[in-house]
This record gives sequence, structure tokens and C-alpha cells, in this order.
Amino acid sequence: MINKVSLVFLILISTTIFLLPIIKNMNFYTRVYNRQLVAQKYSNSQYVKGSGGSGIGDDGLYAFAGDYYFNVGDPSQVNFENPPLGKYLIGLSIFIFQNENTIYILYALIIAIATYLLALFIYRNKFMASFSVFILLNSQMFKIQYIPTSSDQLSVTLLDLPLTMFLLLSQLFFLKSKNSFQDYVISSVFLGCACATKFFPAVVIVLFVQLVYVYKQFRANLKLWIVSLATIPLVYLFSYISFFIYHPSLINFLKYQKYLIAWRLGNPIVAGNIFRTILMGKYINWWDQKQVIDTQWTVAIPALVILALLGGLFAIKHKLNCLLYLGSLCIVFLVYLGIGTVGVARYLLPVYPFLVIISVNCVNIIKSVILRWLRLRRV
Repeated sequence: MINKVSLVFLILISTTIFLLPIIKNMNFYTRVYNRQLVAQKYSNSQYVKGSGGSGIGDDGLYAFAGDYYFNVGDPSQVNFENPPLGKYLIGLSIFIFQNENTIYILYALIIAIATYLLALFIYRNKFMASFSVFILLNSQMFKIQYIPTSSDQLSVTLLDLPLTMFLLLSQLFFLKSKNSFQDYVISSVFLGCACATKFFPAVVIVLFVQLVYVYKQFRANLKLWIVSLATIPLVYLFSYISFFIYHPSLINFLKYQKYLIAWRLGNPIVAGNIFRTILMGKYINWWDQKQVIDTQWTVAIPALVILALLGGLFAIKHKLNCLLYLGSLCIVFLVYLGIGTVGVARYLLPVYPFLVIISVNCVNIIKSVILRWLRLRRV
């Protein structure tokens, strides 16, 4: 009875945490998208006028691009640096809701539900699954991806939240697949969506970790898993459907992708920055080598990483294979962030739900140790 009451209470608190800031900022999600204002900002920005232009943030850029793409614009002409799917979905939000931010509530909700389902699959415990969602919804790193941080903020339309959603859904179906080719295919479709949302070279890491997991745990399914991977490039190719309206040639598409990759490989890298960011909330700027504060950092980030690390060690001891898989995914992803990016806190978001789920294992073990100690004290 006590456990049921605690579970209901936790669900109610989590629901309140999710809904309250949305209700408080309802105008942010219901006001009509100002196409003229955003178009003017873009036309005067650095993307059109070069270094002499006024600045436009990534959120404004993606909102403009999404509206442009959805109205059958050429993806190679506006924000070519990232694949188009995430921006198409922003355009879809504008089309359906007349607002570019509304769809981000849906992203957050799906991530919360998928986190619950993944944790429930791993732990077979509704309270631990609900507690995972509770930690996620309380995380500032997660909340600022769909809730405005100031009254004059125009948009939250970055690509990290939909990328996180697609990656999380992909891993949910991958882990629950076991003998199901259908689940492997669904997993690969969502992984393809992740690749089509934001430039995501870390997909190579994901596939490598999956390969090791399938080979060790379900070797008989290795061929099924490999065949399912064919859906990833198909989804990616389909996301560029409007590109082919303007450039009806596969050769042109491949040349465009080659150019995109070459451009991305020229992006700055500050080796080890992500670890500095995690531990201290500060990173080194790539352009002037000065140390600055990461405004998206909170003390919860190093706490979560440490708890996840301890939870991973317990998973090794008790041979919890699904947790070991998620832990391996987080570790190699952190290595990638450390050697291949500028390492700001926001880049942790794709594996944030996994870190939360693993950390809950550590919290549960700490709770058990404390309760055991209290029982011994009573004796």
C-alpha cells in the first residue's frame, strides 16, 4: 500500500513539474509565428550579409529554415550544415499550430514517456521507472530545451531535443527487440531520423556499441540486425525529398553530402572541453582560448555523471546487460565529445536520459544500504 501511494505521489509530482511551466508560459506556445519578423532577422543576419550582418541565433535560424523547407524550399540554400528533418518538423508545428515552439512540448513528453518505458524494461519496477522520469523532468539541462528562460525569448527551436527523442526511441526498440526483426527495423528507422535531424557522426559509435551487444547477447540475430540497418540511409535520403525537386540527381546529392561533411570537418574542436564543462561548468572558447561559464550547467550534471558511473560499476558486478549497454554508449559518446567537439554542456543531451536511468540504479543501491544500516541500528 505504501509503495502504491509513493508511486502515485511521484507521478502526480512529475506531472505537475512538467505541466506547470508550460501553463505559466502558455503564450509562448500559442502566439502566432511572426514570419515577417523572423524573415527580416534572417535577411539581415550573418548568413546573408556576412560578418557585417546582425546576429541571429540558431533557434531563429532553424525556425526560419523549417518554415522555408515546409513550403518546399531547397534545403541546400538555408542552413545546409544540418540535415532537414528537425527543421521540417518545426515547419510542421508552424503549419498545424501556427507556432514554432508547440511541437517541443510533444518532444519533451515523448522523451519522458520513452524514458519511463526504457527504465521499466530494464528494472521491471514502476517506482524506479517513475523516479527516472522525475529526475529527468527536474533537470535544468532538459527543461531549457522546451521552456523559455526569459520573457522575451522568441524560440526554443534547437535540434538537440528532437535528436535526443529519436536516439532514445531507437535504443528503446533496440533493447526490447531480442528476437524481433520488426523492432530492429523500427530502431533503425528512429536512428535514421536522428541522423536526418542533426549532423550526427556519433551514429558510428552507436552502431559499434550495438554490434558488440548483439554479437555477445544475441549472436543468432546478427544478420537480422545488419539487414535492418539498411533503413537508416533510406530514412536519411527520404528526408531530403525536397532537395531532389531542385536537384533531381543522386550524383548531385552525393556531391552535396560530400561538401557538407567537408564543411563539418572544418568545425573547431577543443579537446577535453566536455570534461571541464561537466566538472566545473566552464569551457574554453575555441576562438580566443578564454575560459567562460557554461550557462546551461548546473551542479546536477557532475552529480548525475558520478552517480551514473557508480551505477555502471554496480551493473558490471551484477551483470545487468542492458545497463552495461547504455553505460558503454554513454562512455564512448563522452569520448567522442571530448575529442571531436567544442564540448559545451548541451551536447550531453542525447545521452542524458541514459545517464538518468543508470544513475537511478546507484540511488536505489544507496537507499538499500541506508535502510539495511538503519535496520541494524534498531537491532
